[in-house]
Amino acid sequence: MVLPTPLPIPPAWHKRYTILRALLYLVIVNITIFFALRVFFPTVNQSFDFRSPSSSKNAITNPRSTENTPRTNGKIEQGGTLVANTAVLGDFSSVSITAALEKNSLTPETLRFSLRRSYQSFFYPTGEKISYFPYQETTYLIDGTYYVLRDDVFYPFVSEQAFLSRAPKEHAATTFDSTLLDSHPVSETWLGFRVGSLLSNATGVFIVVSDTEVRPVGSAEIFLALGYNFADVIPVSEEELGIYKRGRIFLLWAAHPDGTLLFDQDTNTYYLIEQGTKRPLIQPMPGYYLDFLTKDRKLHPIVVSSVASNQTVTC
Repeated sequence: MVLPTPLPIPPAWHKRYTILRALLYLVIVNITIFFALRVFFPTVNQSFDFRSPSSSKNAITNPRSTENTPRTNGKIEQGGTLVANTAVLGDFSSVSITAALEKNSLTPETLRFSLRRSYQSFFYPTGEKISYFPYQETTYLIDGTYYVLRDDVFYPFVSEQAFLSRAPKEHAATTFDSTLLDSHPVSETWLGFRVGSLLSNATGVFIVVSDTEVRPVGSAEIFLALGYNFADVIPVSEEELGIYKRGRIFLLWAAHPDGTLLFDQDTNTYYLIEQGTKRPLIQPMPGYYLDFLTKDRKLHPIVVSSVASNQTVTC
C-alpha cells in the first residue's frame, strides 16, 4: 500500500524521533569515516601463534635462529635471537610490534626488535660463483625431438621450447635419424623446462619449482609483487604442462624458487637462486650462461638493492 502523505508523528514521539534520527546520522558518518580510513590509511595485522605453528592463519612465517634452527616452539635462550619472515603489499608509515609471553616465562628487561625489507631470496647467504654453463648433458635431436642420454637410457624433452629454456640450440648434437633410438631404451619420463621458468595456459601462470613440480601463482598482484615480469611467461600446451604435478599455490610470502635470476642494481651483480643460496653469475666470456639468460632467453631479472636491504629499523 502506498501512502499519499507521510504518517504524522505523535507530539509525544517528536523528541525521541529527533534523537534517533541524529543517532542514525552519527552512525552513518562514523561508518563512512571508518571505511575511508581503511581505504586511504590501511592497517595490516600479522601474527604467529606458537601454540599452533602449522596454522594457515599464521602470516609470519619460518621462525628460526640465526643459525636457521627452527623455533616454532617460541623458546629463546638468554641473549638469543629469533628471526622470521612476513610479507606486505605497499608502503607503510609506521609499524608496531607486540610480543605476548607465556604466564610462567621470565620477563626480560628489554626486547630489541629490528626490521629489514627485501625479497626473502636476497637474504640468502652468498654461494659459490657460477662461471660455467650449468647444462652439460649431451643432447641429441632425433626426428624433431630432443633427447638426453642418461645411464644408457634416452630421456625425451616434452618440446623444443622446453629444451631451449635450458640451453641454446647449438648445444644439441648433430641431427640423427630414428635408428639411433634402437641402440638404447627410451624412457617414458619426459624432461621439461628449466627450473625457475614461468609457464602459462588458460588456467593461469605457473612457476617451475623442480623437474617434476609446478606451482600456480595466487594472483597477478602476487606475481608482480614478487618482482616477476609477464614478458618472461612462456605459453605452453596441456601436454607440456601435464608432465608436472601441481603443488600448492604460490602466495605472497613464498620465497623465490631455484633458478630465479636476481640483479643487484647497486653492485651490478647477477645472482641465481640455488638450494638456499644466491650464487653470483660470472661472465668469463661472451656467450656464457649470463648471456644465455639475459640475451638469448631475454629474461628480466628481479631487481634488488643491497643498500636498501641493509637498512635496518630498530626499536
